[in-house]
Amino acid sequence: MIKILADTSALVSLEIKHLVALSSKIIQFYISDRVRSELKEIAEFDDVHGRSAKDVLSLVDSGIIAVIFVSARKEYLENIDIGESLQSHLSN
Repeated sequence: MIKILADTSALVSLEIKHLVALSSKIIQFYISDRVRSELKEIAEFDDVHGRSAKDVLSLVDSGIIAVIFVSARKEYLENIDIGESLQSHLSN
C-alpha cells in the first residue's frame, strides 16, 4: 500500500470530488493532529470546503485516515508555518 502524509488543503481539495475515499483502497493517508484541528475549523463553514472537511473527518473517525501525534521542531519554524513544520517532521 502507498503511504501519503497529507496536509489540510490537499485533503479538502481531493475530497470535494470524493477522491480521498476512493483512493484509500490503495493509499494509506496519514495526518498530524494539527491537520485534524484545521479540518475541524474548516468543517464549521457551510460551503463546499466545509462539507469536504466533514467528509475527511468522517474518514479519520472511521480509521481510513490515521492521525500521528508529533510536535514541531524549532528549526523548521524559521521559514515555514507550524502545519508545514509538522509535515516536514513526520516525513523525516
